[in-house]
Amino acid sequence: MSINHSYSCVVKVDGLSLKDREDMFLILEEHFAGLDRDVFNQDLDEKDWVVRINDTEGNIEGFSTLKVLTQEFEGERIHGFFSGDTVLSKRFTGDPTWIPVWGDHVFAEAALLEPEKSYWVLLTATHRTYRILPVCFKEYIPNPHKPSDPRFKKILDGFVRQKFPKEYDAESGLVVLSKSIPYKNIEDIKSKFGDHHFYTDYFRKLNPHYERGDFLCCMTELCPENLTDSCVRIVYGIRPIVAIS
Repeated sequence: MSINHSYSCVVKVDGLSLKDREDMFLILEEHFAGLDRDVFNQDLDEKDWVVRINDTEGNIEGFSTLKVLTQEFEGERIHGFFSGDTVLSKRFTGDPTWIPVWGDHVFAEAALLEPEKSYWVLLTATHRTYRILPVCFKEYIPNPHKPSDPRFKKILDGFVRQKFPKEYDAESGLVVLSKSIPYKNIEDIKSKFGDHHFYTDYFRKLNPHYERGDFLCCMTELCPENLTDSCVRIVYGIRPIVAIS
């Protein structure tokens, strides 16, 4: 965990300054090769919100983007909170402040959409982000402890195809970009997994080429009943300093 001090907040994409965008792109460049600035800006413009991880002076040290997707499924309208880029600068790697802030925002927005159901649609190329699912949610896919419910999988397929109609392979559950964005140094990730070998190995089995930037597609329902006891404390417990705009 980082020894640096930080705070997190949620901002709308149109509230980002040009400097904010530049800082976000530079953070991505710390970790990934083959980035295109125009593609980054286009992708960012499609999002609704950004969870910012800031240092004490307000400079961006990490971020996670969010967009709400909607689809009709079995005669009902449902929503998917799609997580795009989630990355922290190397000096803030492991900083946890964004997680409860993200949870506050997503669950509050999901509550506004009730009685229509909402889901978290997570596309991840990292073991670390995948492990949020078993820590925070009781039911999710893919799950190493049980087969994926076919109905749940169809919902996930529908959301992912909205974003990646040509690059999503529903059978494997992976999004493989036409132009890969590989990690610059895969050892930066491998060296920080601690003793969480079970979920790490499971992730690697499903996403064997994660180092080139392939995304494992995951989903869980956003409702209080689906939260683990640990996540209830994260989402509804003591908060860090938070500013939402």
